[in-house]
Amino acid sequence: MSHHALCTVAFAAIGAIVSFFASMPRTFNALAKLATVSAFFTFVSVILAAAFAGAEGKHGTDGYSPIPTHIDPVTGARVPGGEPLVLVVPQAGTTFVMGTNAFLNIAYTFICQITLPTFIAEMKNPYDFRKSLWLVTICEIVVFGLVGAI
Repeated sequence: MSHHALCTVAFAAIGAIVSFFASMPRTFNALAKLATVSAFFTFVSVILAAAFAGAEGKHGTDGYSPIPTHIDPVTGARVPGGEPLVLVVPQAGTTFVMGTNAFLNIAYTFICQITLPTFIAEMKNPYDFRKSLWLVTICEIVVFGLVGAI
């Protein structure tokens, strides 16, 4: 804003203090209430994503052509096209950033599982955790698999 180093340091310090207080340990009771609201909005976003993907059509963009990648004779521009490729090994020319992006698209679905030990510690009967973990993971796979397939 003022392009002064002090402003940058003050902004970073305020952000650090707010982050510290926002990340203070909470009880599972409060976290469960927040998680219920979060799960509801995640469900709404998944339904909206499926609806919008269906409304866009098979390939999802106006400029997409079912004809394999070619040069447009009118504009001379390269037009991507053809069916999407699904490969086990990355295609030649795949950059580190592209590969990391593909990995993180999947990993972010399950990234919250690092918090699982905290949930186990707060449970009345920790032996029930295994059943709840299986149930949640199966539901995630079904929901995200259906949305991806539709």
